[in-house]
Amino acid sequence: MIDSVKIGTVVYDVQDDVENLHDFSGDQRIALWGHYKVDTSEILIANQLGPQQKVRVLWHEILHGVMSHAGIDDQSEQLIEVLAYGIVDLLRNNPDLVKLTLGNEKQ
Repeated sequence: MIDSVKIGTVVYDVQDDVENLHDFSGDQRIALWGHYKVDTSEILIANQLGPQQKVRVLWHEILHGVMSHAGIDDQSEQLIEVLAYGIVDLLRNNPDLVKLTLGNEKQ
């Protein structure tokens, strides 16, 4: 796993070993797989996930960060989840696309 990711001008620390990751909705405690924390510049990922799921959850939280930095605060969890799965799938199945995007392949 990576230690940090830069979104816009902010570097977010990535912690992928967080125990008992949760949030509260009213008086209910809700278990989370990941959490993007703009106030502390952190991305937290639950420790019980396997390596592949941690990557997808990282992308999910990165997408929340990208949208927040763009000023989009009304974010559909369903859309974020679809994009996270799609991006991870594209990156894993298209190494030439990654090379092209990074500028590491002659055109």
